[in-house]
Amino acid sequence: MPTIRIQRAHAQSPHALRRQAEAVARRLEARHAVRWSFVDNRLGLVAASGVASGARGSVTIGEADVTVELHLPFGLRPMRGFVERELVRRLDELLASAAA
Repeated sequence: MPTIRIQRAHAQSPHALRRQAEAVARRLEARHAVRWSFVDNRLGLVAASGVASGARGSVTIGEADVTVELHLPFGLRPMRGFVERELVRRLDELLASAAA
């Protein structure tokens, strides 16, 4: 399956999580030419060029949970396990740092 979906509970303010999500999006934009935009509580991301070309995803921030979805292009599908582990690790780190 080419789509990765991760959901985690959180106890932070959605506004604080949005700021963190925007910071991550800015880094991705600078490093990997990812386009992003926020609409309401959903951050959408698209990689138009480079190694991740064709990847698209979203981060939806709810009152009590965060959902990350990433659709991998054909060329990245063999790396699905690695990508998913990295997403889980980084999401867990971000949520832990937001709680501190």
